[in-house]
Amino acid sequence: MRAIQRDYERIGAEGCYLLSLIKAAERILGRYIDAYEIYIRAHAAGAIDESCYVYDPAAVMALMLGGRWSVEKQTADYRPRPGEIVVLRYEREERTPSGTKTYAHFVLATQDGLSVAFDPYGDSRTVSEGKLVSKRVLRKVA
Repeated sequence: MRAIQRDYERIGAEGCYLLSLIKAAERILGRYIDAYEIYIRAHAAGAIDESCYVYDPAAVMALMLGGRWSVEKQTADYRPRPGEIVVLRYEREERTPSGTKTYAHFVLATQDGLSVAFDPYGDSRTVSEGKLVSKRVLRKVA
């Protein structure tokens, strides 16, 4: 039997990339997608680990939308082409007694890839106080 509460805790704490992919698929389909169902299916397929680390974002997109997808990491200044979906990765550094800790957070970009359309956390400090460091560009493969 699954520890559902623990699963939801992981999704909430560490699932920003997964939740951004789900929101992108919802934008394409024009309807709600159950994040927990995708978490279970993507984990079973080996596309994510139990802590929501996304190993294969293309496979996650295929689970939700069908077809084949490609994903590539691009620089922060990359300008998307029509039809591309962009997920932004922000980083924020914080000094701690033991050194510097780096926080990372993924959000879904607007269609032009230049700003935040959806922040899974709502108002992430990493986005507001950090800097954009890279982009993940998703494309449907013909």
